[in-house]
Amino acid sequence: MQTTEQPRPAQPVVWHVTEAMGGGLATAIHHFVRSAPGYDHVLLCCLRSQHQTGEADPFTARRPSRRSGPLGMAELLLSLDEHLPPPDVVHVHSAWAGLIARLVLFRHRARIVYSPHAYYFERTDISTAARTAAWWLERLLAPLTRVVVAVSPHEAQLAEGLGCAVRFVPNVAAFPDHEQSLLSGGSSTAAHSEDPVARLVTVGRVEPQKDPEFFTATVRAVRRRGVEVDALWIGAGPAELEDELRAGGVQVTGWVDRAQVLDAVRSASVYVHTAAWEGNPLTVLEAEALGRPLAVRSIPAMVSLGHPETNSTPEELADTIVTLLAGVPGVPLRDPDRPPTALEGIYDELVPRPRARRVGRTARLVQTALGLLGP
Repeated sequence: MQTTEQPRPAQPVVWHVTEAMGGGLATAIHHFVRSAPGYDHVLLCCLRSQHQTGEADPFTARRPSRRSGPLGMAELLLSLDEHLPPPDVVHVHSAWAGLIARLVLFRHRARIVYSPHAYYFERTDISTAARTAAWWLERLLAPLTRVVVAVSPHEAQLAEGLGCAVRFVPNVAAFPDHEQSLLSGGSSTAAHSEDPVARLVTVGRVEPQKDPEFFTATVRAVRRRGVEVDALWIGAGPAELEDELRAGGVQVTGWVDRAQVLDAVRSASVYVHTAAWEGNPLTVLEAEALGRPLAVRSIPAMVSLGHPETNSTPEELADTIVTLLAGVPGVPLRDPDRPPTALEGIYDELVPRPRARRVGRTARLVQTALGLLGP
């Protein structure tokens, strides 16, 4: 892929490419990196606002674009130089990066792994014609994709319908060492508040995907049932969407730091998720890990991950919230609709066998040495 010969790094190299590095996607990419320690990971990205996740940087190299969005992504990939270690695998994250990277890099015979984190044609805020065009574009690009790493069984099914090889690798809530105390109760005063008013909390960008209108309608439906609640949206977005939330009695915090986000989630009487389309949201997984009751809108991705099928409307979701607030346990989550796969094993399938065997042998030696050293 490079015009100048470079010494091969000791470990195989994965380029992670995205035009939307921020929020839950950034956390998901960090999880992927941690789950494949036998590889060096390089990040090529356009940064979104609030791209810091509070986690240590897991990348051996970074190449951010000077511009944001799809144009910045195209400019970055077309201007790569010989200073980056050449990739053994290119792992592309999100729809625009998936389009641009496959068009730009295919002539270099890059081994491309694609994670849509929700396909563009699932959007409900665009026309039927636009969704159809997006589906056909994905279908045409499928031959340029070695494998789709899907984060939900629903996404895996969509990829199979496009003619792609697919593996299911679910997102996982992972907390750095300094946050581990939160999982056992920690010292948050908000989580033990004596305020008698229940609190509904959600986290995310205020944007059509997260469907603030559905969230507001759900809050109103809960209040119509005679239940007094505070509603908190942690995040920010276009002023007109924020104003609509506030008009519906929802407090919008704007972007706050990671510690404040986790403290607010722990303070939730119920964590509410109302997205209109999704991949596998880290915010829901983190709320579950923090022991919060969940009220999740029934969309195909979430149902395929084991969430109930009975929360399709604001009225139905409000009924679930009222039941949870009354102390009735929620419906246990089902197991996902298909078994998961280890990401590092997927990379190993794509890397030339002698190189993969050499790395595997090195990893085993390291593990043996760490075992001899003890904890």
